[in-house]
Amino acid sequence: MLNRLAFSGFKDRWKDYLVLFSGLTISAAIFYMFQTLAMNKSFLKSNSPVGITSIVFEFGTVLLVIITLVYILYANNFLMSMRSKEYGMFMMLGAKTKTIARLIMTETLGIGLISSVVGIILGMGLTRITAGFLAQQMDFSLSKLHVFYWPAILATLVVFGIVFIFSSIKNSITIARKPVLKLLKSNQEPTRTKQKFGIRKVFELILGVALLVIGYYAMANAAHLTVYTALPVAIVTIILGTYYVISTLFSLVINFLRRNDFALKKLHSFTLEQLNFRITDYTKILSMVSILFALSLGALTVGVGFRNSIQTLTNNQTVYDVTVNDANSQQQKMISQLSVKKNHQYTYKIAGNKLYLDQAQLDQDPWKIVPPVKGTGSKNKKTETKIISAAQINDPKNYENADFKYQLVPEAINKDLKVVSDNQFQQIHGQKHQLNLLEVHDFYGHTKQINKIESMQKNYEAMKQYSSTKILGYNMINEFFSGLEFMGFFLGLAFLAMLASCLMFKILSGASSDIQRYKMLNKIGARRSLMSHSIDQELGTLFVIPGVMGIIHVLFGLQMFKDLIANPYDGIWLPILIFVAIYGLYYLVTIWLYKLIVLRK
Repeated sequence: MLNRLAFSGFKDRWKDYLVLFSGLTISAAIFYMFQTLAMNKSFLKSNSPVGITSIVFEFGTVLLVIITLVYILYANNFLMSMRSKEYGMFMMLGAKTKTIARLIMTETLGIGLISSVVGIILGMGLTRITAGFLAQQMDFSLSKLHVFYWPAILATLVVFGIVFIFSSIKNSITIARKPVLKLLKSNQEPTRTKQKFGIRKVFELILGVALLVIGYYAMANAAHLTVYTALPVAIVTIILGTYYVISTLFSLVINFLRRNDFALKKLHSFTLEQLNFRITDYTKILSMVSILFALSLGALTVGVGFRNSIQTLTNNQTVYDVTVNDANSQQQKMISQLSVKKNHQYTYKIAGNKLYLDQAQLDQDPWKIVPPVKGTGSKNKKTETKIISAAQINDPKNYENADFKYQLVPEAINKDLKVVSDNQFQQIHGQKHQLNLLEVHDFYGHTKQINKIESMQKNYEAMKQYSSTKILGYNMINEFFSGLEFMGFFLGLAFLAMLASCLMFKILSGASSDIQRYKMLNKIGARRSLMSHSIDQELGTLFVIPGVMGIIHVLFGLQMFKDLIANPYDGIWLPILIFVAIYGLYYLVTIWLYKLIVLRK
């Protein structure tokens, strides 16, 4: 009978359960997707040459486990807020505490098991789609990535199983200890409001700002302080600073608006009071979301920075986009399909141990090189070039001589270069060759075609071994940095999905206690549109605060990468736009679900 009543309650509130189930499923899917990378050491080593990548993913796993625990805790609170009143009614009808406890454990574990299994299956699909899409966009081939990965499946089931067992025990104890009357009125308990903004809050605000300044300074000067000193200092000070700033600044703004004419218009006064009594309860979650928002946005931004570094470093290899010696008919046909900006043609002859170049051709079309640059390349988008003279090419000890040998003409590896006049060149008897150096309008849009053109060279193996044409340099640099970029995108998206879900369920877990407030507003004549607008403003504020703080953290935190990435701020609008879009989608879903609960007809 009790099980039938419980099932009847489930049918009546299937929309709420669907929210809970879908949220837990997504949580399990993201956790599994992350573990397929984090636990696969061979994948990390194969796709990222940087040894610290494994450490980063281990640290990310710890963070993700903590986020998952918080997420399931809020989801569990959401479940209890829905069911507490019903459990109280069952106990009034004569159900024993042990029976209710068993019912709670069965319900919690059942939801947890089903959502975990469905989440793992969904995670496999997400892993294949996300990894494939990112690899395609990055022109990067993944190796040793297993969509179906037993260690990740086991880790997901163990973590979620332990958490749900703990949650079911906690729920059973909580229900057993609560009086029946308190269970029946669980949605009518008042929330303690925040204290007024006073001297103590002013001190906390100053302290919070000072801590943030120290943290930002540590990140900006990580190279001088060493990472092992700067990173711990930054983590501690920024976490504490974020907590104090959100707590005090939030309270300051609310108190200012409450004393302003703004509070007298529409339902602004009600919205401000709603935010005011949420401050204490929401400060910790908003601080956590701000930090995680910064970490995830930072990971994505650094990934974009690595992407930009690929082009910067490639452009600093050579001026010429395509290098072809003695092009055959098939190569010429493929070249004609490229959008060629300029074709530099040079004739050279090989006689004995010497390679001869025509001075007249070099005078008419001087040969250019990109001078060596320090670090990851120039911060300017325009690549600097330098014209070399015949004397520099003729000098075997000169850098330009070696550059010509090893970049453009593999046949010249064991030959002495010599630039001679046009008359002398015509009199030389030897093998005559034609070198085409092409500049195209969109090198990065035609890498596959250029790879195919150069791979058809009869001396292609020598080019791969000794030369560094632009496409060969691009392939090597892309292989190095794309792994890092992939990890950055994957980390960023995984953390963003989880942190936004945490905030969503934190808000939804308290929605049932707000039902009566909106019912009272409705009874005194407040229009539904005004209440809906008030909810938009209230929840929008809760989403905007950590978002803004997270972006500020990222803008200062990118200073840590200024020696690794040419310009860490280049293209930063793209990851911010991606994050705002995904974060905004979570906001829209949250207000829609919240209104379904509190504005029921």
